[in-house]
Amino acid sequence: MGLSPFLCAADSQIIKIGIVSQPSLFFVDKAGYVSGFYVALLEDFKQQEKLKISYSAIKPEEIQSKLESNEFEIVLGLEQTPDLNRYLEFSKQHLNNIWGVMYVHGTQGIPIHTIFDLHNRNIAIKKDDPHAIGLKNICTQFKINCIFNLYDSYQKVFDAIANLEVDAGVTNNIQQDIETDYLWRTPLVFDIVEIKAAILKGKNAQLLEKLDQYLEKAHKDPASTYQRLQNQWLSTNLGTSFFHIHPSEIKREIKQWLPFILVIGGFLLIFLIIIVYVLTKIKFKRKISQLFNEKNRIQLDENKYRNLVENVPYGFEELSLEGTIIFANTAAHHIRRYNSGELIGKSILEMVADSEQKNLIIELFNTINKNPPERLSNDAYNIIRKDGKIGEIRVEWHYKRDAQGRPIGLYTAISDITSLRETKDKIKNYHSDLKKTADERAEELKQIYNDLLITAAVFENTAEGIFVIDLEGKIETVNPAFCKITGFDKESITKQPLNILTSPKQHPDFFKKISTHLEQKGSWQGEVMNRRQNGQAFPAWLSLNVVQNAHGISTQYVALLSDITKRKQTEYQVWKQANFDALTQLPNRHLFHQRLAQAISHANTHKTLAALMFIDLDHFKQVNDTLGHDAGDELLIQVTQRLSKSIRKGDTVARMGGDEFTVILPEMNAPEIAKKIAQQILDGLNQTFQLKLGEVHISGSIGIVVYPNDGKDITTLLKKADIAMYKIKEQGRNGFYFYTDLPQND
Repeated sequence: MGLSPFLCAADSQIIKIGIVSQPSLFFVDKAGYVSGFYVALLEDFKQQEKLKISYSAIKPEEIQSKLESNEFEIVLGLEQTPDLNRYLEFSKQHLNNIWGVMYVHGTQGIPIHTIFDLHNRNIAIKKDDPHAIGLKNICTQFKINCIFNLYDSYQKVFDAIANLEVDAGVTNNIQQDIETDYLWRTPLVFDIVEIKAAILKGKNAQLLEKLDQYLEKAHKDPASTYQRLQNQWLSTNLGTSFFHIHPSEIKREIKQWLPFILVIGGFLLIFLIIIVYVLTKIKFKRKISQLFNEKNRIQLDENKYRNLVENVPYGFEELSLEGTIIFANTAAHHIRRYNSGELIGKSILEMVADSEQKNLIIELFNTINKNPPERLSNDAYNIIRKDGKIGEIRVEWHYKRDAQGRPIGLYTAISDITSLRETKDKIKNYHSDLKKTADERAEELKQIYNDLLITAAVFENTAEGIFVIDLEGKIETVNPAFCKITGFDKESITKQPLNILTSPKQHPDFFKKISTHLEQKGSWQGEVMNRRQNGQAFPAWLSLNVVQNAHGISTQYVALLSDITKRKQTEYQVWKQANFDALTQLPNRHLFHQRLAQAISHANTHKTLAALMFIDLDHFKQVNDTLGHDAGDELLIQVTQRLSKSIRKGDTVARMGGDEFTVILPEMNAPEIAKKIAQQILDGLNQTFQLKLGEVHISGSIGIVVYPNDGKDITTLLKKADIAMYKIKEQGRNGFYFYTDLPQND
């Protein structure tokens, strides 16, 4: 008997993996085959770990439902976000990185080296490109005016650059198979995202850990298959492999030296041109190197500053001298319950809940604008959050100064002290309620003690078997009734696994379904086949309940077991009396109708024939009247035996009452089969019957109908079989007649 996954471990099976489709990573190539970095990586992972793996595409909106339904065990190709963290557990190691890059025309385009070169430029972006959203945020942060033009695909973005419709275009580092000979890749890289694998929380943790171990080892080994596949699938063919001077800049430098070149002739001219070219190249290499290093240093400083500001545990806001929010970090948005970016442009005065506090802040702004004090005081304020709830914050005010030291704005550090205020209120209430709680607890403990005494008495004296199971599926304790029902004594059954009670007659998947139901509902009850100590199987009614502690964590299972052997025997007797003839033990009229309906359904489904025979015993009344009812009953029993020997396996003989019998032939290829069996029945009935009171001779009259030729329902078939039987009676009995042989006028 199993109750949880530890009792029904699955055999080795194929691991089903869902993959989010993306260029280079997972796609269908021109030949129609599934290909990409993830496909090649999974093949290597499968070989190293000796696993069986299948994979197919999955849409982002289907991830949760398909993981919960076990259609997939793990998903590849996801960015880790707060929304997905609610129900998914991500790998520690990344599968690959995706970042945004920018391109311009290779010969006629405008050189772009830094983010500031984008000011007043037309930029092509693909609709819904997440990297384009990152670029927009950077431009907004640095107040760079960019004109964004939307296109349906990356190819159209590149076409727009080629046709000089725009100054630059945005794509990512995983695009493949795009004609890009005319493009020049700029040094701009932004919005780097780690792509990972994920599982449903609480499921397949070992599989995720095994994948993490594989990736960690591959990341550290430069010669690993993982690194080779990175170079094969994820190296972009867009532009050159390094950042260099744009061709238009080279042309501009040549034009500067052109007047000197025209003056100097001959060999000296050529020699000087070479010198000038070499010096110019060295100069620009140094300049580019300096600019590149400076850009990296600025970018590094900016990233450090941004990471510091975004990850501090308190809110940080930059304000104008009128109180308008210019910048707010993530913590500030969280404290005020606004989504990221929604605070920008709002006045802090709008969010002050108390009118007196709002007037104090207005007075502070007026003082700063007229005669700013050297230091600003720290204060606490009640605020209105976006969700309408009131919160309390502590604000530290600081000046933002220009190069001359004059205040040009404000910085505020915000701490959420709402919970601190609520905690103080709770502490006050706690002291007043402590004595009352202690008194009530003493009374509860007394009641619990009494309940435990009652529970122990019920456990020991109830007629139902009770046993307790630990979370490893082993029996912890049983009551006397359990020992009486199963034959096991308490000492021998304790610490034994539950499958010691399982009968071989129980379906192997039965308890796996029970385990799933227990996890979802917390209880289950139903009929099972258990095994006694002597190996005897017996039917039982089992009720299972999950026991949880005060924190809602499952700690045990409690089971109630009832032996229902007598009830099942009684039910069988009732069923037999309702469906079988008491004298002959043949199916009665009720069961006959069920069997005939099944035969019609089978013939209809498999497009075969079925036959019904209606048999009436000839001269039975004379035997019954002459020798008595006991002799008649003895004769009916012997008739039953001969009829049963005359039919095929799977056919049905039924007694309709008196001396009337029926035979159902559920599957025939031709009516001749019914004719053959009818003749066998007649041959058997024509033989002498040896009764206790002497020998008797009888015969039979048989009417035969064939489905579907003679009828398609039970009523029609019975009626026509009866007509055919009476037809043979008219012709002298002791024979059979097919309804189809009746003259048309009959």
